[in-house]
Amino acid sequence: MELIVKLGAEAAAALRAHQAHPVTAMTEAILEPLDLHLRPLHANRPTGRLSTYFVVDAPDNSAEMLRSRLSSTPGVEAAYVAPPPEPA
Repeated sequence: MELIVKLGAEAAAALRAHQAHPVTAMTEAILEPLDLHLRPLHANRPTGRLSTYFVVDAPDNSAEMLRSRLSSTPGVEAAYVAPPPEPA
């Protein structure tokens, strides 16, 4: 399942630049035990509002737990499980 995460602007800029930041360190501590990593949702938007959104492909059985832990992390503005795509 896709898990969408919105970070604060400063943390998002640090993550995109592969720089250390307290918020990204906390999110990595949650995700790395499952070998998961945030990646930009809008890779072609390095600045602006859309640059603060990231995605992680979470296993179905842990998506809600990860969402809960990430959304309670200071500096994470939002975290939600993306709805499944509609059938064609």
